Amino acid sequence: KQEKAGKGTPGDELAARDFLYRQRYYKAFTEYLKRLQERYPTEVLLKEPEVAVRRVATTDDPWQGPAMAPVTIVEFIDFECPGCAALQATLKNILKDFPGKVKLIVRDFPIKRHQFSEKAAEAAACAHAQGKFWEYFDLLFQNQSGLTIENLKLYAGSLQLDMAQFCECLD
Repeated sequence: KQEKAGKGTPGDELAARDFLYRQRYYKAFTEYLKRLQERYPTEVLLKEPEVAVRRVATTDDPWQGPAMAPVTIVEFIDFECPGCAALQATLKNILKDFPGKVKLIVRDFPIKRHQFSEKAAEAAACAHAQGKFWEYFDLLFQNQSGLTIENLKLYAGSLQLDMAQFCECLD
């Protein structure tokens, strides 16, 4: 509607031009490759690589999704890792977009150079013992810059965990 009224932004026009350029480039490139293959027949001698599948023990780790889902994702996390935090929205979308088909399992993988990651992992395990792992998990990623022991206890309190049990577990 805005473009018809002449109110499109210069960025919109550039994006459209870029899209058309990429379409034409891809078409020309694939036609060129086809001509090369016809003129110079080749035989591929390399075997297709096998998909790497690793068996990982996950019996006591927190998980979401159906127990017998056809796809299982095992995420190794560090609560201070910015990449781990950035991935959470994508994983939530996968679970939402493929209901009944994906199981997400979380394993601790604290990195030594992160000062608070090991204690945060222990605190998450303590929350898991009280059935509040995922709520606590979200709080830790939302507060990555505040993972001191005092804050870990404050987060537990905000979820109304049994604080005596949580503190005994964490300490």
